[in-house]
Amino acid sequence: MARQYSRHMFLRQTPRAILKEYFSKKGLLAEIVRLCLAKEPAEAVASAEAAPPDGSPGALDKAEVEKFDRMSKKKGVDALANAIEQLPDAQRVPVEGDFDLVNEMAYARGVEAILEEAASPFRKLDWAGSFAGMSNHYERAFRAFLDERDLFDVAGHFDDMDRVGSWERRPVGKNLIPKVEQADLNAFAAAISALYKPQGRGRYCTVKNYLRQGPERHCYFVHPEDHVVNEPSYASGPELKMVPRRPVFEIMLIYRPAEGILELSAIGKREHKEDIMGALCKTMLGLPGLPDIDPGPDYDLSSLKKRETEFKTADEDAIEAVDIKLLCVNLPGGKSRRITFEANPSRKSPTAIHDLIDEALNVQNVPLDSVHVAKARLRLTFAPPNGGRKKTLTFEIALPNRCTLRDSKYDQIAKKYLRLWKIARESSS
Repeated sequence: MARQYSRHMFLRQTPRAILKEYFSKKGLLAEIVRLCLAKEPAEAVASAEAAPPDGSPGALDKAEVEKFDRMSKKKGVDALANAIEQLPDAQRVPVEGDFDLVNEMAYARGVEAILEEAASPFRKLDWAGSFAGMSNHYERAFRAFLDERDLFDVAGHFDDMDRVGSWERRPVGKNLIPKVEQADLNAFAAAISALYKPQGRGRYCTVKNYLRQGPERHCYFVHPEDHVVNEPSYASGPELKMVPRRPVFEIMLIYRPAEGILELSAIGKREHKEDIMGALCKTMLGLPGLPDIDPGPDYDLSSLKKRETEFKTADEDAIEAVDIKLLCVNLPGGKSRRITFEANPSRKSPTAIHDLIDEALNVQNVPLDSVHVAKARLRLTFAPPNGGRKKTLTFEIALPNRCTLRDSKYDQIAKKYLRLWKIARESSS
C-alpha cells in the first residue's frame, strides 16, 4: 500500500538544506531559495562528487544547514509550496513525482532497504554512520535519491517486496543457478505477455531481476501492460478531458536457492499463477516447467499444541521470547468442530495458551493427541538494539500454505526459525 503524499507535509518534514540542493540541481526556484536564505559569500553545495572517500553520502556544510534552518519553518514551507504550485506543468509534475518517490521510502523499513542495498557486495557503501547523523528518514531517503538513484530504485523494489503479506510457495529444487542474460529476461517477459494476451492485456512486459542477500534470493519484478483505461485528466492544460492511459500491474517472484522454494505474489486463479511460475522455471531456472506439486501442506503446526515444545534460538538473532498467541484446532468428528484459543502470553504466564487448551479439552474429555492445529499466531520479541525499544513481530500461519510473514530483516529471521523448528518444510530436491 502506497504511503500518502502531501506536499506541505513533505516540505515540513524534509530539511530545507536538502531541498535547496535539490532545486539547485533542477535549476528551479532560485529566487525563492535566495529569499529564504541569508546572503553568504560562499555557500557549499553537496553532490555525489563531494561525498567522503569512504563512499558514504555527501552532506551540506554544517554552517549552511544551521543558516537554512534559521528561516521560519512555516514561512519557508508556504513559500516553497506556493512556488511549486505556480510552476508550469512540465516542471511541477516531475518535481511532485520525485517528492512522491522519496516519500515512499521515508520511513523505517524504507531506510532499512536503502542501507541493505548500500551494504550489498555489489556496492560496498558504508552509509550507516552518515545516516545515523541525519535528522530524519526524509533526509536519509532524499540523500540516497540524490546521490545514488539506481541504488534508491532497487531499494524501492525491495521495500515493495517487504510490504507483501502473502506469497504462493512451491518447491522447485535447491541450488539451481538462474540465468542472468538480458535475452533470458526478454524470453521470460515474452512468456508472461503470451499468458495475458488472451485477457486483452500484456502486450508489453518488462522484467527486472536483482540478487538480494541475507539470505540469498533471486528477485524478479514483472510489469505487464494492463487494460487501457480512460480517466478524467488535466494532462494538457486547464480543460478536463477523458484521457486514455495504459497502466501496468506488478508481479513479484522470488527464488530461494538454499530452500529450493519459488514464491509468487500475483492476482489470479491458481492455474494462472502456476503458469506464471512455470514460465520462470522454463526461461530462468533451466527446468522443463513447474515441478509437480509436492503432496502435503507447507507447514506442520502439530508441535505448537504441546506445552513442552522448545523454541531454540541463536544469541546472534537477539530473540528474547517466542510466544504462541493463538491456536485454532480441529476436534475429532469433522472440520466443523473447531475451537480457537487466544491468549496474551507474558513472562509471568508464558504458557497461557496451553493453560486454556488443557482446561477446555479436559472439560470436553478430548485427548490432546486427537486434535489437529489448523492455524497459529506467533509473536517474536527481539532485544532492543543499542538501548532502543524492543521489536516485536507477530504473524500467522495456516494450513496448508498460508503465512503472513513478509520479506524484511526480522521476517527473514522468523522464516529461518520456522524451518529450524520443523514448522515450515523445505524442498526435498
